[in-house]
Amino acid sequence: MEEILISIISTIVGGLLVYFVQKYLEHRKKINIRPSKAEKIINSDIFDYIQPDTSLKKVEQILGPPQKQFDCLNILDDNDETDRKGFIYNFENCFIKITTSNYETVETITVSTKALSKNKLRFNYYELLEKDITLGKSKIDQSLINDGSGYCEVRTTKDISFGLVNSYGNPLYITVIYFGLPEGNKDFIIPERPDQLEGVVINTVCISSSHTVGFYIYTYEMM
Repeated sequence: MEEILISIISTIVGGLLVYFVQKYLEHRKKINIRPSKAEKIINSDIFDYIQPDTSLKKVEQILGPPQKQFDCLNILDDNDETDRKGFIYNFENCFIKITTSNYETVETITVSTKALSKNKLRFNYYELLEKDITLGKSKIDQSLINDGSGYCEVRTTKDISFGLVNSYGNPLYITVIYFGLPEGNKDFIIPERPDQLEGVVINTVCISSSHTVGFYIYTYEMM
């Protein structure tokens, strides 16, 4: 009789233990249900919500706090010594770099797609273009080149990219830099001017409040 009673009590205790362990694990799962930035997918409307002159407070409301912060060098003007900060965000489908020179508002926003992500961003700022650009798929074509006002390039030990600089006047007065590389073209000639960029796959765009200020997202900033 005593052995039967001990067996019943052991069964009940074991069952309660399993029950409470399951509840604990479910509770932890609920606590961690909010994804980290690296798991969050950014939609194409990011270009509508964050623009030059957007307040940094609004940026943090939309994107949260940045993961990294760096001093920034202006790729369009080597002699520019303005004190700037760049804030880096790493999301599931892209990297975002926000720069500021007054520490209150956005000066530029740069968005770079992740090559392996299926969630590609579409870009057509205020419908400036004849058709949307899909980062990581669309190429610089003649219509973009016709609008182009300049050329820039990025070269480091780990980075190489070519940029078409397009400045748009009234009513926006913004500059957009389309960065990219040729896709599978071994005969591609290193460009020296805008008209040689046709066929470059656009993987990064930088929207700037000035035609003399632009930035790129470097490999070391992504790491």
